[in-house]
Amino acid sequence: MRGPQARPSPPLPLKGWRAVTLEDWSDWTRDEWTGTLRRVRRAGLNPVALAMPDVPTLNTGRALGLGVRLARRAGLDVVVTFGAPLTLESLPSRVTAGLQASGALALLPGPLPDSSLRTAQAIRVLRAAQPLPLVTEGAPVRTEVRAMIAGTVTDASSVGTITASAAFRLPAAPRLPWKQARFLEAASALPDRGWLSPSLDALTDTGGGLTPLGRALLRR
Repeated sequence: MRGPQARPSPPLPLKGWRAVTLEDWSDWTRDEWTGTLRRVRRAGLNPVALAMPDVPTLNTGRALGLGVRLARRAGLDVVVTFGAPLTLESLPSRVTAGLQASGALALLPGPLPDSSLRTAQAIRVLRAAQPLPLVTEGAPVRTEVRAMIAGTVTDASSVGTITASAAFRLPAAPRLPWKQARFLEAASALPDRGWLSPSLDALTDTGGGLTPLGRALLRR
């Protein structure tokens, strides 16, 4: 008896992403979710990237499902992200998250460590075992599994052809004031392409108003 088969994935329009990462949400209450999502929406950010903890708690799965439902109710998309590299050994946590986040837009399963056959097999198994489209970063994807990838995330400094299914990952904003001006200037000069920010606080204040970096990135 054959198991689930990996399916091709239509490209996702990552060029429009103005994504912001949320962390440490496993123990959030419904009110905390609602307040944070309201702040995200008020700032004009979308989607919400939920960073999976390195060590999930008993509440993580419940909180993930709740966050996806509340975000969709608020008109926001959700992507689920992992920071550790994707390997065959790490597949169980990625499959579990993809199943728990039913209704999310995509799964970022962690950087590809290489372009080996083992990594290609991990992509094939993950695509077959859970419903979310895959967005990859790190090493190039092998030709035989490229159709299973819905988009790619690259470093902000990467150059090359800008496609509708590509976005870049922003570095964390510097804390030193004398470095911030140069960082803001660089942010304003970034190409018109989707991006993924590591911090909500760097982009908005507690009321949802934009910080200088938020205005630079959103061209406001």
